Amino acid sequence: MWKFVGVGGIGVAVGICASAYDGERDFRRHWPFTSFTLKAENRQVSSNPGLELKNVQVFLRHGARTPLLILPPFEQTVWDKSHLDDVPATLLPVELISTEGGARPYSRHEKYFTTQVFKGGAYIGQLTQLGQKQGYELGRKLRKSYVEDLQFLSPTFTPEEIYARSSNLNRTAYSLRCVLAGLLDYPRQVPPAPVNIEISPSADEILYPNTTFCPTLNTMQTIAKAPLLADDHIPGHKEDRIKFQELLGLPAELHSSFIQYRDLLSCTAAHGMAIPKDLEKWTEKIHYYASEMLTMVVSGTSEQKSKVLPLGVGPAISMILKNMDNGLSQSSGSRMLLFSTHDTTIHGMLIALQVPESGWPPYCADLIFELYESKADGAYVQVKYLGEPQKLPGCKDMMCTMTEFKTIMEKFVLAPEEWDAQCGTTSETRHKAAKQPYQRVTGI
Repeated sequence: MWKFVGVGGIGVAVGICASAYDGERDFRRHWPFTSFTLKAENRQVSSNPGLELKNVQVFLRHGARTPLLILPPFEQTVWDKSHLDDVPATLLPVELISTEGGARPYSRHEKYFTTQVFKGGAYIGQLTQLGQKQGYELGRKLRKSYVEDLQFLSPTFTPEEIYARSSNLNRTAYSLRCVLAGLLDYPRQVPPAPVNIEISPSADEILYPNTTFCPTLNTMQTIAKAPLLADDHIPGHKEDRIKFQELLGLPAELHSSFIQYRDLLSCTAAHGMAIPKDLEKWTEKIHYYASEMLTMVVSGTSEQKSKVLPLGVGPAISMILKNMDNGLSQSSGSRMLLFSTHDTTIHGMLIALQVPESGWPPYCADLIFELYESKADGAYVQVKYLGEPQKLPGCKDMMCTMTEFKTIMEKFVLAPEEWDAQCGTTSETRHKAAKQPYQRVTGI
């Protein structure tokens, strides 16, 4: 069964950090620390008069990582395994547990990743030291906003206030650990026990478009199908794809993906590594086509959008709304809910919200949903992306009324039973499929 959890338990955070071409963000080795003695019952909960901040949901992309594939002309690129060593300041004690109870579910993705090794010993899709630092910095920013400025969270870790959840990839789980370390003022403050990060079994995953366990979605849209769809739907793509493959000495029928090459370029550039000279003149086109293809992957072609987007991000949107309802109806429970996800998740949600996105969600990008309540006027929602408040179409003001927000989201909401019905699956068939031979989900 899918578990829509949030209000009421210890939790986990999500991650997206810095732009791939921003390079490494300033990572302070020593931070100014503030001593707090304010009691929880005396905290202010909003900078807006008359509004009480009830809960905050943070969706994050993971931090910078090694590329997901080894492709020409990047075969000789050296990714030293020491780049994956833990940054001491991020080593907050955490425990990865299942949403169903017990230990973390087995990750077949991670088992496969260890078989794909770069020169230098690092393997694909792994969080680097840069990514860890990005996550920590994001956590520090969250602490500044919600602990120091708004005094919404307690200055010392209070388990019932924070819920954390990650997809079942090391890079998302460890990114979340880094975010929590910054948020909880680690290593200055050390929690008395490890902080729980919940992880769902892959058959129940809702933190990315789950094409593996939704045959309907898999038939319409996957990153593997993107080059063929782009040939038909993105002007100039086919001609430039063929030229690009000729440059690399690849046959035209191979249908190389600009998404895959954008990943290689962004990873190498983020870590200050040299880009192959043959690709320098292609950088702009690669990023343009890859971004257009990402939009097509997460929302479908114009004919498919009404089906693809709800199947991809509908379950997560349903969870967001449920957590908001719980936040309004319960006097206690999680104040902040953190979800560590992927670019496809963030980009899909931005499309659903109609928030403009220039290009690609950066590493450790954060998409935040703040829920407020006014005794006089009801509930309000403020959406922030990369720290900036967003004016949503369909809302009269920067803050949406709860009614306005639900109206925007209602066309994408899919409860677990509806998702299974449209995918042609059941919980039993999904979990049975999870025992079949491994097939890699391209994109994660």
